[in-house]
Amino acid sequence: MQPRRPSFTRSATRDTSVARNFVFLALIVAGIFLVDHVSQGVMRSSLKEFGGLASATVASVVNTLPSAHGFATRASIIEENKALQDALARRAEEDARFEALRAENETLRALAKVAAAETGGVSASVLSSFSTSPYGTFVIGAGARHGVQLDATVLTPSGFLLGKIIAVQDRTATVEALFAPGKEIEAVINDVPLLLHGRGGGNARGEAPRDAALKKGDVVTIPSFARRPAGLVVELNVASSSAVTTLFIRTPTNLDTLRFVYVVQ
Repeated sequence: MQPRRPSFTRSATRDTSVARNFVFLALIVAGIFLVDHVSQGVMRSSLKEFGGLASATVASVVNTLPSAHGFATRASIIEENKALQDALARRAEEDARFEALRAENETLRALAKVAAAETGGVSASVLSSFSTSPYGTFVIGAGARHGVQLDATVLTPSGFLLGKIIAVQDRTATVEALFAPGKEIEAVINDVPLLLHGRGGGNARGEAPRDAALKKGDVVTIPSFARRPAGLVVELNVASSSAVTTLFIRTPTNLDTLRFVYVVQ
């Protein structure tokens, strides 16, 4: 058996290839320096400009890609939705505040017109709503020190009769509504006299002759309060076998949201 001779063919070939590549790269580098020298740096400047343009292009592409954390996670989406909901809530609150200020300004302008038509009086804020009292009374933020007196007439911002003062304190006063539950008041509609029965909340009920020329929208006036308007006819009910017409009256103001009144002195 002959001893195996070591083979260097593969190793020699690999070394030759590496040497050939090294020489080729060296020639390329030398050629670049030679061309740059001959062109007095023009080629180097062009290469720099090309490199800067390529870098800017790559940067812009990278900026358009998703963040380093990958696509938006479920947690980030939930956070974005919460931020959007908070923004919508703030917008709704601002809209509500604007609407409240607009309504208040309209009320104050209406009160100014009522005040201009009266010989004297004072505007007052409503401190308690009708719905909190079963007796048809409420408290206003004006009293003796503001010139409020007993039995003074109280009007809505639109000038409709609302009630009268039944108690006066230093800074506040109590108003009894004209249409307080169980209260009776003589009224006139188109020169037709009738007796109204208060039902609370600015509502009243009455009866008139069947043949009386009455209709929805007719104004109800109160003789004992200088024939001031107190409400409007909102419904008429005529039974076939009845000689009278049942009328339903309402003060044309939402008393649950009433914020200001005018007290006539």
